[in-house]
Amino acid sequence: MFYEIETFDDSPLLRIVMRGYWTMATFSDFMRDCGEAIQRLMARYGRFDMLSSCDDFAIQGPDVSAAFEQLKQQAAETPQNRLAIVTSKALGKMQAERLLGNSHSKIFSTEAAALAWLASPSPTNAR
Repeated sequence: MFYEIETFDDSPLLRIVMRGYWTMATFSDFMRDCGEAIQRLMARYGRFDMLSSCDDFAIQGPDVSAAFEQLKQQAAETPQNRLAIVTSKALGKMQAERLLGNSHSKIFSTEAAALAWLASPSPTNAR
């Protein structure tokens, strides 16, 4: 499986693990499955934070990278939702940094650090 999507009954957290080299069909499947999880979180909490683990996610081709860039534009419209990306690989960090660039998204080298940031008070959404 190229990705795993997990939600929790006691937290507005969307946890995603991405791996491998994706085709546009994989991206489309991911968007469908992720959209369903987001709808559940929004119905229950009205917002969500996302933890994305990308250590085994390959550097993507131009079509998938462009699709993620478009997704970035949509995500920028919902700053109450924070995104923590976990990757310890230098190339993965470089690709993630191209997609980020706002105060509600950060890159971490460990999941523990990412979860601590997500648990901290957000300037746009008091917890």
